[in-house]
Amino acid sequence: MGFYPNIRQARAELKDSLEAARVLRREIALTISSQRRENRETIRKSRELVDDSMRLLRELHKLGI
Repeated sequence: MGFYPNIRQARAELKDSLEAARVLRREIALTISSQRRENRETIRKSRELVDDSMRLLRELHKLGI
């Protein structure tokens, strides 16, 4: 094995580390995607609330209130 008597162990550990990094990267990507989806939904609901509020204000103004 030369200067690296534990080369097989080192390779196995590196392979495990790389797989763990891939899994973590996938989980992070899914989390980011989920957060973006939630943010879009929150923005949509906020816009609907603003639109509803403006509609109500216009109606109140028409009624002289």
